[in-house]
Amino acid sequence: MSVLIDTEEIGTIEGLHAIREEWCRLLEACPGATPFQFPEWLVPWWKIFGQGSLMTIAMRAEGRLCGLAPLHIENGKIQFLGAGVSDYLGLILLPSLEARGAQELLKSLAARGGWSSCSFQELAPSSPLIAIKPPDGLRAELAPGEICLCVDLPSTVGEFRKRHGRTGRCGSKKIWRRLAARGLKIETAVDEAKAVSFLHALFRLHSEQWEAAGLSGVLQGPEIRAFHEETALGFLKKGMLRLYRMVLEGRELAVFYGFAHRSRLYAYLTGYDPGFSKLSLGRILLLSVAEDCITRGVARLDFLRGAEKYKYDWEPLESRNHTLIITNGIYNGSTGS
Repeated sequence: MSVLIDTEEIGTIEGLHAIREEWCRLLEACPGATPFQFPEWLVPWWKIFGQGSLMTIAMRAEGRLCGLAPLHIENGKIQFLGAGVSDYLGLILLPSLEARGAQELLKSLAARGGWSSCSFQELAPSSPLIAIKPPDGLRAELAPGEICLCVDLPSTVGEFRKRHGRTGRCGSKKIWRRLAARGLKIETAVDEAKAVSFLHALFRLHSEQWEAAGLSGVLQGPEIRAFHEETALGFLKKGMLRLYRMVLEGRELAVFYGFAHRSRLYAYLTGYDPGFSKLSLGRILLLSVAEDCITRGVARLDFLRGAEKYKYDWEPLESRNHTLIITNGIYNGSTGS
């Protein structure tokens, strides 16, 4: 006999806070969950960027939270929370209930009404939503998304250096030795004060880096900076923040900002001093970050979205996200935000 799944719509941020502990337990039970699905990421996103109405769908089996679709609706369009700043999004489901949970979500949406389309962006190829046939009245269209790259890491730093030594491809050994002789330091943010200081250095360096290229970058404006500060401090408390700063003779040269979950390191953003661009500081820092994370049990480095050339220097594995568009044939525009 199959377990009955009940669905409930959560429409307030207080409702999200009320299920926060259950939400985190569910994520820990889902092998494919990523930091971009944690409340530490999505709740600040909604507070700072959210528009329209919150309509998160919680699924329960025998009273236990077994699935969560963190959604919102604006002008008849439904999306996952976190769109725009997240590299992976999707439905959170216990592995044993993935297919049924995805079906229940679509059935719930079909019964709800008041929406014209769903734009489910940044779905991993393994997302159960991709394989589910929508109920009558709904039509699904799948479109390719961005390329995502990752590389498996060896279990020891020694083996890592054999595979990814500081060569011309992944950072010059000569440059590394010269900087080390001048007292180069790579520091880790271990408390709130350092995390905030490192983040402010990231904001400045990232902006300078992109301004030097005639572009604006992705960290401009008080809202995006407030979001990352709140998120970083949340992940710091959970032990998931990986924030490193490269300093030479008192000058901040580069910052790495990422997250660790289970045995994977997510390389989210870096910023470096454009005056030192010829020294490949970003690559040198990333090598050191990878070595430190290997000692912490990290087995995979995830470069996230984008097919930048420097990522291919690591001979990565390649996958592609998807966007699932679901249109509602019976939408009349009379309800929904």
